[in-house]
Amino acid sequence: MMAVLYFLIVLGGWLLCCVAERTVPASMAFLHRTIPTHINANQRDRSAVAWRRVRRLKTATRLVLMSEGTATSGQLPVDAVVAPLGVRGKNDVEIEAGDLISVDRLTEPIDRGLRLAPSVALDLGQQQPYIGQGRLDKISQELVGHYEARDEDRAIRVPPMVVTRFSRGGKTRLMKQIALGLQKKDIPALFVTFNEGTKPTDFELSARSPLQSIALRIAWATATPEALDKVAQALGKPAAQVTFSDWVENVSVSRRTIQEWLGSHSLVLFADELNQRIPADTEFKEEPLAKEVADFLTEHFVDKRQRYFVFSSHIATLGNRLESYYWNLSGRDVYKPQIPRVERISDVTESGLCPDTHAGIVSWTGRAPGLLTLMYSEEPPKPDNVRRPFRKMKVPRLDAALAQNVIRTAIEGDGQLLDKLGTWSRFLDVFGDSCTWPPCYLGLACKELGESHEVKSALGEGFAAGLRVIPTLLNQLLDERGSGRRWEGVAGAGVLLRLLHSHLVAIGEAEAALSSAAAQLVPAAVNDGCKFGGVIQSSEPKTLKDLITIFYDKMDPRLAGEPRVSYFVKPKYSSFLGFDFFVFVTERGRLTTIYGGQCKEGPTGPDKDSVAIIKRSVSEALASVAPKGGGPGGVLASFLDSGAGKPVKVYVRAIWLRGDQGQEVKIERLDQPLRAGDEDIGVVPSRASIQEVIGLSLAQTCPFEWLAEGKDEAGGEGTVA
Repeated sequence: MMAVLYFLIVLGGWLLCCVAERTVPASMAFLHRTIPTHINANQRDRSAVAWRRVRRLKTATRLVLMSEGTATSGQLPVDAVVAPLGVRGKNDVEIEAGDLISVDRLTEPIDRGLRLAPSVALDLGQQQPYIGQGRLDKISQELVGHYEARDEDRAIRVPPMVVTRFSRGGKTRLMKQIALGLQKKDIPALFVTFNEGTKPTDFELSARSPLQSIALRIAWATATPEALDKVAQALGKPAAQVTFSDWVENVSVSRRTIQEWLGSHSLVLFADELNQRIPADTEFKEEPLAKEVADFLTEHFVDKRQRYFVFSSHIATLGNRLESYYWNLSGRDVYKPQIPRVERISDVTESGLCPDTHAGIVSWTGRAPGLLTLMYSEEPPKPDNVRRPFRKMKVPRLDAALAQNVIRTAIEGDGQLLDKLGTWSRFLDVFGDSCTWPPCYLGLACKELGESHEVKSALGEGFAAGLRVIPTLLNQLLDERGSGRRWEGVAGAGVLLRLLHSHLVAIGEAEAALSSAAAQLVPAAVNDGCKFGGVIQSSEPKTLKDLITIFYDKMDPRLAGEPRVSYFVKPKYSSFLGFDFFVFVTERGRLTTIYGGQCKEGPTGPDKDSVAIIKRSVSEALASVAPKGGGPGGVLASFLDSGAGKPVKVYVRAIWLRGDQGQEVKIERLDQPLRAGDEDIGVVPSRASIQEVIGLSLAQTCPFEWLAEGKDEAGGEGTVA
């Protein structure tokens, strides 16, 4: 009998637990991972401590109802507030809809008084003229279209909007500019933030759900003086001394309060740095508290005419995870606009933002006004100010998978790969399904990977050496005007990235996708996919023949059996006999292809003198290395011999990467076997072909019409939008 009674008691307790779990999903705030990923290492540590504290409290939960009623049908009452025992504040001040400023008054910035409450009003550091007004207007127009619609009004469901870019990329300024523009149109707009003075504390992370965090910030931003007095009286301090931490620990704001406050009013809600509250890698479908936020926002802001929701995150994966949840649930997308960038150099020089800058620096910073401002925050300008956030970030595992995804995102711009970049995903510009690296951060990522033993072991020393050269080339953007090295650095880095991408194609980790026009800029083997052998640099050669000899001595003998291998060959001095760099291709250890790139700045094709120099240098070199007398008698006969006493067919092409041409212009096309007296083949590629070869990141951040001599004032027309 006692055994039966004991069994019934255990069964009853288990059933009560099940009912409680189904009935009060929001009470699981501390059972789910709500610890954000912060840039600041100390904040990450405090969040981890809060998470551990939450886990210890997982059995100490209570449901506090703010009005009569019980939870039924698996639903949490809209007037419920949940917190773990032992973590609640000393006071429980209930904020009601009447304690908040009317939504109708949000058509102008709120007077914050002495509080550190967020506002759409620009801060003192945001008073400079806005860069990118044209793109801002387009984004605002798109937003208003979503604001005015409901799902039933259109074939495609209304998407929420996420603004994503690296830290100091202009996310907050963009949202405030949009909000101010909406208020001028008498559209109520409210700005809340999870950064600065309202960054989540340990208490909030452990005692408040993400939805409660949003509600608390809405109430803090719109609290009337009377509401502040009520809280101050409970705390026993003057209203002017009430802090946001006091507010979070002692105030209760129910879902019903927010719903009553909203009523039937119009409103666009902006939430800055939401990733500080909801971890970027959250699976919304599996995390009840995150799902609660997504569903609440859909019901009350996204799928409601004249309501809308916008949030920002410097971590792209948060927007991707929310989009995945919405898409799988109901086919809803997420709108990801591109934050405005510098479109004309004069925008930053004439506005006073950075009066002494030049096109190379603007390109190096990814055309982001915020990074430019950071670089020019001291005199003289310091590039290390821009590099510092990357260097302070916790480094992800530097393995082959990360190297592959860095190269692929730089070339392909595939936003679906962002989840695979770890902590580095927060250093990209994200828009739509695309992403781009600013050269300042792309170079740092390549340098770290190039020094990794795991990368060297898995992808080869040659691949790692190529990664290590990319930052050197990209840093040439920082050179002074007229040096001639800025576009050379971009073109060289772009071609080198393409060679590394071709290596990934060869091992089955990427796909070849160049158009027929762009494919003319690289050897056929590179277009199809071939392994990368390394970078060969030398200051010794005086002739192309000398360079070929040095190449023969330095090429990797371990790759002699590979069907096809490419090398990036770079003389120390630019314009070596008309060329700035070369791509050599070998087949089973024998030279078969030479592509030479000329990267002189300027908006036109090659002049007659350039053509003559290149023709003469190549002809002399080829004549000197060709087998003589029908047999292997040349200096490099064994290197160039096919194995049957006949010369290998070596194709030589000169690529003029200088200036914009409307179409492909064939200078010469003489694809003949290598013999003395043969001439080279040349091509002047179009802008589109160059952009395709160097990849999306450099095509967007380094428009070459900016880098041409005397063209620092050129606009960015024609760059990929």
